[in-house]
Formats: sequence, C-alpha cells, structure tokens
Amino acid sequence: MAYWNVGIDESGVFTYYNTKGKHSFVCAAITQESPDSLEEKFANLFYMMKGREHRNDWELLSYFHAMERSNDDNNTIFSNLKNSVYKAVVSKGRPLVLCNPQHWWLSGVMSVLRQIVMLDEIKTGDTLDIFLATRSMNVVGLFVNNYENNSQEEGASWKRYHEILQGDLLRWIKAVDKKVLNIYLHCVPANESGSVTLADQTVGMVWKNCTGYLGNKVCYTECADFYEMYNVESSASDRPLGNTNENACKRFMEESNYLTALQFWLRAFFAKENIPFKLFSDIMKGAYADVHTYVEAWKIVLDTCEYALDNRGEDSQLIDRVFKLEPELQNEYAQVEGLKDVHLLMDIWRVLEKVSSHRGDTNCKVLDYVDSFWKKGGQEIGSTLDRWKSYLQTKLIGAQIPFNGYDFASVSDRMEPLLDCHEKLCSLPFPFENATVDDELAALLGTCGQAAAFQENLDDAISCFEDDYANSSEGWKSMPASFMVTVLHRKQDFESACAWFEKQTGGDSFESFGKTLSSSSDKWLMINYFKILVLAQMQERNVEPIIPDLESWNIQNSYPWPLVLKWAAFALMLSGQGERGVELLDTAHKLLQKGGFTIKTLSLPILQMLYCVTEDELYEAAYKELLEKLTASCKMFKAYVENHSESFALDKDKGLWNAAMILPFNYA
Repeated sequence: MAYWNVGIDESGVFTYYNTKGKHSFVCAAITQESPDSLEEKFANLFYMMKGREHRNDWELLSYFHAMERSNDDNNTIFSNLKNSVYKAVVSKGRPLVLCNPQHWWLSGVMSVLRQIVMLDEIKTGDTLDIFLATRSMNVVGLFVNNYENNSQEEGASWKRYHEILQGDLLRWIKAVDKKVLNIYLHCVPANESGSVTLADQTVGMVWKNCTGYLGNKVCYTECADFYEMYNVESSASDRPLGNTNENACKRFMEESNYLTALQFWLRAFFAKENIPFKLFSDIMKGAYADVHTYVEAWKIVLDTCEYALDNRGEDSQLIDRVFKLEPELQNEYAQVEGLKDVHLLMDIWRVLEKVSSHRGDTNCKVLDYVDSFWKKGGQEIGSTLDRWKSYLQTKLIGAQIPFNGYDFASVSDRMEPLLDCHEKLCSLPFPFENATVDDELAALLGTCGQAAAFQENLDDAISCFEDDYANSSEGWKSMPASFMVTVLHRKQDFESACAWFEKQTGGDSFESFGKTLSSSSDKWLMINYFKILVLAQMQERNVEPIIPDLESWNIQNSYPWPLVLKWAAFALMLSGQGERGVELLDTAHKLLQKGGFTIKTLSLPILQMLYCVTEDELYEAAYKELLEKLTASCKMFKAYVENHSESFALDKDKGLWNAAMILPFNYA
C-alpha cells in the first residue's frame, strides 16, 4: 500500500469583501517522500544557499517561508524541489456567500481535501498523512470575526481551536472517503513541518505560474462552501445547525447573531430555496441596532451580489436571483443614507448599476442617487483630492447605463471634460499620485474609448484603449486588451487582434488557447477566440479551426454565452458544418430573449444570420417583429437603426459577416 505525504498551505488574505479571488487559494503539495526526507532535502538546500549549516529546525524551515527572494533564488529552490511534488491540488475561486476570511479559507481546505481523496492515483488501503498549516489568531473564526491578541505559541484558545478543527476535518474527510484510506491529519505551525514548507514553495510555483517546474502536475478544484459540503456529505446527525437554512437563520437571529443569519439566508436564497423575503428584512432590521453590524451586513450582501454578477459562469438563474433581490436593497437604501458612510454608498451604487447593466436596462435609479449626493456638496469626503477621485468613481458608475440605451454621444459629452480635467491635474508640477499607474485615468480613458467605438470612431477608440492599458494596474489590463481585440476584429486586422488577445489572456496565444478550450474557460476569451478564428477562416490563414462540441456543455447562461454560440456558429459555417451552426444560433436567440432591452437587441444579428443561411420566412418574421418592438421601446435605438438602415434591412445576399456586424462595438 502506498504512502502519501500531503502538506497544505495557502496564498493571500482571503479578504471577503470586493475581491475577485484571483490571488487567494489553498494549495496541497502531494509527495511520496517522508517528512524526515523532506527536512533533509531542505537542510541540503539551506547549506547550498547560505553556505553554512542551519542552527536548529526552526531556522531551517523558517528560511523557506514568506520571504521575498530574487528570481535566481526562487529558481534554485524550485529546481531542487520540483521532483518532490507528485501533484499539486489548488482551490479555485471562492464560495458565493462569505462572512469572513476564515470561512473562505476553510472552504478551500475542504475542497482540496475532497479532491485529494478522489485522485485516481490514490488507491484503497493507501495512507494519507496530511499536515495542515495552522492559522494566526487574528483570522480565526468561523461565522463572525473573532479577533484575539493571543500569540500562536501562547494562546490557549488558539490551541483549542486547532484541536477542534483537526478533529472535525478528520471526521469529515473520513466520511467523504469512499476508498477506505488510512487517513491522518495534523494541524502544525508552518515552520515546524517539512511537508507544509514544501506546500509553501509549491504555492510560489503556482502563484508565479511556473509551469516550467510543475507542468501538468497542477490540479485545480472549485472552492465549494464548507457548509454545503457538510450537508451533502455528512449524515443528518452531523448537522448541528439544523436541516434547513431557514431554521439556521431563525436560530441565529434569536441569538442576535445577524451576520450569520444573513449568511444562511443568502445561501438559501441563491440556492433557490423557498425562503421568505420578510426574513431578510427582519435580519437587516435587527442588524441596524448596531451601526458596525449593519455596515458589515451590507458588505456581505453587496459582495455576494457582485461576485454572482462577475462570476455568473454557466448559471443564468444566479443573475435572476440578484435581480429579485434588488427591490429589497432599494427598500433598505434610505437607512444607509442616514449613516453618511460615503464608501458604502458608492459600493451600493456600483452594485445597483451592475444589476441594471447586466439586465440591459436603459435607465437606473442609481443615477438619481448619485446626482442627489453631489448636489449636497459631498462634504462628508475628506480632502479635495479624495472628493475629486470619489466624484470620478461615481460618474463612472453610471456611464454604462446610457450605452444600454444607445445614447453614446452623451457619455462622450460627460466623460471627455472629466478626462481633460484629470489629465491637467496629473500634469501639475507636484506629484498628483505616488503610483506608477492611475486607475481613475485608465477608467476614464476606457469609457471614452467605448463611447468612441460605439460611435464607430475606431481610430480614436484604439488610441484610448492603448492609453487605458498603459495606465491600468495588472489586475485590470485584460479589459482594455479585450476592447482592443473587439475593435481590431471589426477592422479585420488579424495579426494585431492576435497580439492583443495574448495580452488579454496574460500570455496564451490565440492558437494555444484554442487547444485548452473547456466549459470552464473564460467566456469573454472564448468570444474573442472565435471572432479571431472567423477572421483566420475568412482570410484563408493556415490555422486549425478548433471548435468543441459546445452543445454537450449544456450551458444555459443568458449572457455572454449566446455571443460565444454566435461566433462559434459562424466558424462552424465557414468549416462546412452549417447544420450545427444553425442549431447554435437558434439556441443563442432563445437564451437572449430572457434579458432586458439591450440583451434582446443582440438577437437581431443572429436572426439576420439565420435568414441569410436558411432563407426561412419564420426567421424573417421573427426579425421584423423583434426590430419593431425594440425600436418602439427606445427612441435612441430607433435613431440608430434609421441611421444604419442598410445594415438593418434583411437581405439574404448580404453575407454572414455583414449580418453578424450590424450592431456596434462589443454588442456584435
């Protein structure tokens, strides 16, 4: 029977509010070397790098933890450890509903553990010896923030917590295990375990994308919610919080633990359980008795809604749930205004605007909120510089809504003076910002670029997006890169589109991305991939058309998945697979009818494409009916159609490209 030594460590702070989860993850390093063998390897590596023996075990393992090193030192360490790692299992993403960092971390740990016992290489009767790095006291706490000043070495509560954690995790993983493994689990300080130290260095390889060291040894697993894992994989007697989320809500409300009650309500609501909205109102009313609790409750709600919108993936119903929650947020808004917490207000505005934008609304009440706030002077914000930056952020929040209503010129009229003013401030003889990037400037440039692209001023748009990319911090560069691909695709500039696609992916070329396409691939990257593939086919370039069986993925997302289907269908038709292409376009059209005004407009080019290919009168009738309804409901869209009457006229001979491109910028 095989022996498997598993060390588990993490990267990031698992901050629960307003994060994308890109740099917080749990990582397990699996090896068949013993803990003693690993420590011997670290001792040899220490001597190689320091030129002397280590004084004690603490100095030895501490040297390899949480240190900034040169690339050369990292290369030395990674090169010497890569063969020790049999496989790395890494958590991906985060649970939808979070209450604190520990919740996210524990969900990551459990997701990784569950994946490990499912690995094919680990067989019945094998031994799993798991070493989990302990957590510092200031992040310990399952459902509420529970800060204490105890040090790791002296805190009795810290020791007791890890004893409970160790026992609970061991019982749970044995219940999950279907192979009858011999499982041992130890919570140990990172600098006391060679196994955890190996995991720490594996984190470095994963975080730095060192595929040259780990290659295909990295296995990613989605981060599920630990309570859901307990409920699904434990018996009813192991569920101390009750068999329903509603019961758990009521129990914690009785204890005045409103943050935990809110967490369970949100979990049930997004899981489509029949949980009363009145319970949500009662929770928020109870939380309002303490300002800090009320603000934290709002942060949890906003974080959940924003994460659902930003990571909607394959679940369109997730977005529908956010839409249904919006009226409750509006009802609570007056209470927040009374707190005069400007940053919280701006967070609410941003989420409400995202809801309207994703739904395709042409107006949004948040614009009235923003205007009302600034008419009162915004004096609650400290310095003049802070007020200016906050003013920019709030004006940017509402900029996307006019795009939905085809009011592109008004965005240019509002944003260009702000851009001019901000650039003048940046050119003052004293430093405006002690930073190498300016995200406010980048956002202004990006918004002006979108307005230019929507108005078909493509060269102006390219100039703005290039400057946007140059001024954006690393985490935001993919967006202007995506915009560049969209504009260059319209100009049919294949080489430049490929170059910017590589910037959008962070290093993967157009062709290499195509070889790794899967249902979990980023949907915006997939859209641009298929757009570039269509260009390659139209220009008869020597590119292999990789088009997966998208139908089998059974994704029912309302947006942007239909745009993936549209451009994949185009590529299929150019590959001689017209029937499959028609099926994808049909599916895309049906999915788009679930959205608001702007989402529905995306069906117009799809119906034109279907008519061009099939000449079916049913598609002709559907197109004319939809166009009539949409032009009647939005005067700016009606004006756009009238100014582009030739594009919107049905013509079976116009060709797929012209049919596909009747809408502006990224609406195509």
